[in-house]
Amino acid sequence: MKQHGCRVVLGRWIVCGTVVLCGVAASDLAEDAGGVLDVAGRGGLVVHLGCGDALLTEQLRGGDGCLVHGLDADPVKIDAARARMLAARVYGAVSVEQWTHEYLPYADNIVNLLVVSDWSGVSMEEALRVLAPGGVVCRREDAVWEKRVKPRPEALDEWTHYLHDASGNAVAMDSAVRPPNRMQWVAGPRFGRSHEIDTTIGALVSAGGRLFYIVDEGLTGITDERLPSQWALAARDAFSGVLLWKRPLPNWGWREWKREELEGKDWTGIRGQRTQTPPDLPRRLVALGTGVYVTLGWQAPVSVLDAATGDVVRTCEGTEHTQEIVCANGV
Repeated sequence: MKQHGCRVVLGRWIVCGTVVLCGVAASDLAEDAGGVLDVAGRGGLVVHLGCGDALLTEQLRGGDGCLVHGLDADPVKIDAARARMLAARVYGAVSVEQWTHEYLPYADNIVNLLVVSDWSGVSMEEALRVLAPGGVVCRREDAVWEKRVKPRPEALDEWTHYLHDASGNAVAMDSAVRPPNRMQWVAGPRFGRSHEIDTTIGALVSAGGRLFYIVDEGLTGITDERLPSQWALAARDAFSGVLLWKRPLPNWGWREWKREELEGKDWTGIRGQRTQTPPDLPRRLVALGTGVYVTLGWQAPVSVLDAATGDVVRTCEGTEHTQEIVCANGV
């Protein structure tokens, strides 16, 4: 490690205050777009401003947890890039659009990573407007890329447990909240499955700019035991709504906790099952820091997942039949 005035050189990265400069040539970045995503540290909505031929834009989709949108003023380049993506059947998860305005076509606080190859009249102030708290601007300056992180306001709170936090006091400490005046994003399911079966959203918590929830994605409006529930644990970016990951919960649902009451019965005469779910269900999901704590089955032990990927980090032995998870002070 070498020090040069206020800069500290760490391998390929140059750190200077809150700004990080990447010493990777622009031509090399097209082959190593994953490096840019690693700098951002998360998936979500990725925007490439001045995308040109959009070859780099395509590579910025680091996985299913990324939705990529490229903007460029040149209609010829946009048409060619769109045709190439359609032919390759990647258009949708990655898309491009001609854009010539000095403002960006996004709501406030919604973009997770903004990669700038050409500013095209867009200001840094406008870039920070659309950037989500904790989001990253990675801009090209000559032969290097500069990173800037939008800080997360201290006024924002998290909802890590069923009743806010480990205290069980369902009052947030968020002082940034205001009466809503617009939609930030919309995602499914748009409707609950039915009033006559278990509630569609079984649990929901928020931490680290992500939402985690247990959801039944079975057919809507049809109550029949022959049509199975499709329970899953899902994670979305809280600011952009992009689905980051999802893992099925096969040992979840009414067959696990009230089989005797419903199996083989005439469901047309059964009412009000949404109020008959076990009261501990929403208490089995906790998110704190980089971890998600959950029972991946009705009688399963507590598992600790990586909040960014959904991968199981460890399983806590001897915790079968857990009814409530509480995390406080690192325990």
